[in-house]
Amino acid sequence: MVYNITTTKKLPEPYRPGQFFCFTYRSLRIKKEKEKNGVIKTFVSLVSVLIFLSLLPASLSNAKIPPELAAPITPKTEAPPEPPKEEIPTYEVVETLHMKVTAYYKVLKNQKRFSRKRNGRMRTYAEERRMQGSGITATRTHPRPGTIAANLERFPAGTIFRIKQKKHGRYVVIMVGVAEDTGGSMIENPNQLDLFMGSGEEGLKRAETFGVRHGMIVEVLKKVEA
Repeated sequence: MVYNITTTKKLPEPYRPGQFFCFTYRSLRIKKEKEKNGVIKTFVSLVSVLIFLSLLPASLSNAKIPPELAAPITPKTEAPPEPPKEEIPTYEVVETLHMKVTAYYKVLKNQKRFSRKRNGRMRTYAEERRMQGSGITATRTHPRPGTIAANLERFPAGTIFRIKQKKHGRYVVIMVGVAEDTGGSMIENPNQLDLFMGSGEEGLKRAETFGVRHGMIVEVLKKVEA
């Protein structure tokens, strides 16, 4: 201990080299004790929980979960409604005829080829248009696959035809169409039908391939009311 000569006041002690080491060691010791106390507290908590669970009644520990609660809950999805079934119309044959059947087409201006006359000369656009028609039917509609020209006095517009041809010993249906058009040949010969084959050169090619066919089986159909 060092004292001042003039006074009796206690002077601070000088710094010792081992003083910092002592403070560090003490802080580490306190930290380890806290960690040890924390581990002990955690262990005591777990033991308390286990003791509490062991004291529960057997009825609770052995209780069974109802199957409706144990099963996973899945959202119920409703099946989409079935679309309404379309009724397929049925038809009955009201008349069977043997008729002459020809073919025609719609003439286009950009065609490079037209039908030929009997002398072999190719018709002009104006001549072909007069022969094949203006492209508008007698019922004021545009011709389409299934359009048939007929004598509309004998067969009113809307009459349904099923045309058959004998092939390999049996009758094959080649077209089912509706009477929507007429022409000079059909007016002169009510026992003739003219089938629409398309437009332009492609329609001309189909019409020439079909040609003129005699003695075709033509069935006049009528829709059966449900």
